[in-house]
Amino acid sequence: MSNLRLPDGKLAHLFIDNKQITASINEFVNNLERELITNNIDKLFIIGVLTGAIYFTIDVASAFSKIPIVLDFIQVSSYGNSFTSGNIKFIKDVNHNVKDQVVLLLDDIVSTGKTLYFVTEHLKNKGAKQIVTATLLSNVTKDNVYKPDFSLFNINNERIWIIGYGLDYMGMYRNLKDVYAIQVE
Repeated sequence: MSNLRLPDGKLAHLFIDNKQITASINEFVNNLERELITNNIDKLFIIGVLTGAIYFTIDVASAFSKIPIVLDFIQVSSYGNSFTSGNIKFIKDVNHNVKDQVVLLLDDIVSTGKTLYFVTEHLKNKGAKQIVTATLLSNVTKDNVYKPDFSLFNINNERIWIIGYGLDYMGMYRNLKDVYAIQVE
């Protein structure tokens, strides 16, 4: 499906199909796993930021085959208006102790970088030995607070809203297997 008509009349265009996502995840994990093995890392903690990164996190975790992983999730909320306000609060912290561990922190999209920076600092304060950050999507601008170590896809367009593969529009469409873009006026 290349286009999707939303209930409010907006048209969402196919941006990235699931085959591209899967291929990029496999390439990313293969490279990271090889690097971890070279550096004698024998276990990896994968932490996904809920809710948007749930599919990305599961698919990344599933692609690991040579290093055992510990899978966990963290949930934060940026409150204020409907866009990131910078006021971030915890809804759910990690369940596992990350002290002296290597952590792969996964998020769905980075725009300002405030959320990723906040969670990274939180995990550092919990004693994580090393934190590698990766996002499915990146819309990095000069105003970013934090840039992830890896982004599988770059947007470079502030006038689109992304849905699907965990990202929502008005609470809906997280379940789409592909990623769609909605033009913002």
